[in-house]
Amino acid sequence: MRRLPRRREAAGLLVGVAGVVAITSPSLATTRATAIGAGLALLATLLYGVAFNLAAPLQARHGALPVV
Repeated sequence: MRRLPRRREAAGLLVGVAGVVAITSPSLATTRATAIGAGLALLATLLYGVAFNLAAPLQARHGALPVV
């Protein structure tokens, strides 16, 4: 049951990524730790979308409690 994200889901991911960039971009040039933190926040945003696509079919097959 693999599928590409729908337009609304893709838009949500893009808004999340844009939000992380907008919040962290003013201070990216000042310290290395901020750049690493911003990269990790972007990675977390992207992996959230991946996790959602993995959890939905598993939850449909096995139920919510085993997936949690």
